[in-house]
Amino acid sequence: MNNTRYYNITLLLVSVFYCADIKTHNPSLATFKHKSAAVLPLFKQENLDALNNMEINSCSNTDPSDTWVLLMREVEGKSDGGTYAPASGGAEKGETPLQTAAHEAFEELITQKTIGKNVHEIEHYLQPRRKHNHTTHIIVHDNDKKKSKNVTYITEFNHYMHAIHNNFYDALTREKKAAKAAGKKYSSFTEKDRLAYVKWDDLRKIIVNNPHSNHLEMEAWVVHPKTLELKRERIKLRPYFVVTVRDFFENKPYVKGKEPRVRFYHD
Repeated sequence: MNNTRYYNITLLLVSVFYCADIKTHNPSLATFKHKSAAVLPLFKQENLDALNNMEINSCSNTDPSDTWVLLMREVEGKSDGGTYAPASGGAEKGETPLQTAAHEAFEELITQKTIGKNVHEIEHYLQPRRKHNHTTHIIVHDNDKKKSKNVTYITEFNHYMHAIHNNFYDALTREKKAAKAAGKKYSSFTEKDRLAYVKWDDLRKIIVNNPHSNHLEMEAWVVHPKTLELKRERIKLRPYFVVTVRDFFENKPYVKGKEPRVRFYHD
């Protein structure tokens, strides 16, 4: 074999292995064929007076710097009605994971009326960038056997929690009236009917400490729809939500994506 041919074959093999390595270890979220997406909002206790004004420190051993999670209750009559999860839903044709997550947050958090952001502004807010990174992690749950392909954006909403807390129920009431006037029982803006806050550490512990069950309950602070006061209640987590974030909370091995902060978990 002459040197030129040997060099060409060697170069070809190196290229094949290099490309395979990229495909295996650095998949692209842009080409991931997701079926659903979600936005899990995080915030610091100090960014929500409703928590700081409660007698929450004495009974929960919390600190103003604690990280909390915003969950919402699925309305009765819908799939998994009565359970709590983040804003989430199925992908529409042609959407990227970011677009699906943005439109679900826009609809279920009613962001146009709660925080004054349209769907394109929410998409921009969720987009992980070098500056002003609100999204801390992007969790990809990929289970081919069960055809479960979900992308969850874990995103800080510190500066918007007061507005969401104060405006959500009024916005929901208006959307319910609009749906009724249109002769509809539900609309894309009325699929969640309660707000609840849970500590990040408590959510992680309940999932990690129950590795064989996705039907979990935990303590939460639920926002009263009329008074906006917080009441400590035991809530049920939506099973599919638990499934999609379990590997992340259990700190299982993952494949780092090409895009920043993306973690691919394959079952």
